[in-house]
Amino acid sequence: MKRLRITAAIATLVVAAVAAGPAAAAPGGNSDAAHACQHDGWKTRFDPATGAPFKNQGDCVSSAARGSRGPSLVVFPTVSADGTFWGVTTGSGLMHGSRVTVGASSESGFPSREEFLLTVGDDGTITFGPEWTCGQGFHDFNASGTTASGDPINSNTITTSPCG
Repeated sequence: MKRLRITAAIATLVVAAVAAGPAAAAPGGNSDAAHACQHDGWKTRFDPATGAPFKNQGDCVSSAARGSRGPSLVVFPTVSADGTFWGVTTGSGLMHGSRVTVGASSESGFPSREEFLLTVGDDGTITFGPEWTCGQGFHDFNASGTTASGDPINSNTITTSPCG
């Protein structure tokens, strides 16, 4: 009888370990990076293994799911807390000391395109903005720069102002 209880207890532990194994042993992957590939985000990311742009969303998500993180340069239509400015730029995996050009076109002022030159920090990242004045007709907000491996990188483009 004692032998049967020990065998049953061992069997229960084995079943529990097998069921919990994948969840407990799966720290890999990068859900945030995989989500960043969606909605055309893959177009602003590079494959860390090759340094080349991803060919499609699936390749980007697959790379992120394996825990890989390549360079990125992304613009967001974020409006400031007081509602007077919009547009945030973030980048990572960029060549430190290189320049990133951030710009937007305007229908209501001169010059017709306003640009800022940013210097990438030693950690290869930038964060900038919001800088575009609400109500000034700014559109086609985007950025361009250089990856740490020396390749050109372009952000997505926000075509209209998110200001109400």
